[in-house]
Amino acid sequence: SRLYVANNEGLLVFDGTNWQIFPIPNKTILRSICFGPGGRLFAGAQDELGYFAPDDVGRLHFTSMKNLLPDAERNFSDVWEIETAGNAVFFRTNTIIFKLIGEKFTSYRPRSAWLSLHKFRDKALAHD
Repeated sequence: SRLYVANNEGLLVFDGTNWQIFPIPNKTILRSICFGPGGRLFAGAQDELGYFAPDDVGRLHFTSMKNLLPDAERNFSDVWEIETAGNAVFFRTNTIIFKLIGEKFTSYRPRSAWLSLHKFRDKALAHD
């Protein structure tokens, strides 16, 4: 079993003996992680979102999903929380929540600011 930790330097992975670090390509703070559909480890950082998955030899690599967002929504600051509900993955920033199903994002804006995102009975609940 392994321990996964979001950290200022990237993703920390502890296997019980050794620590490894996997930085985000844009070298920013990794704010949130969550296992989601297909066993992907989804990750949210500063102005970055995507997932970590192992390559052919088991080494983790980050794949950005920012390119799937509309151009006008690619600057979103920190992704503070990630939750899954059914086959959807939700990424919360203060100004927008992104809902990912497959390879398609839907965006939700708050009236003021998104303050929290949690899962309850397999539904994602957000506080504005």
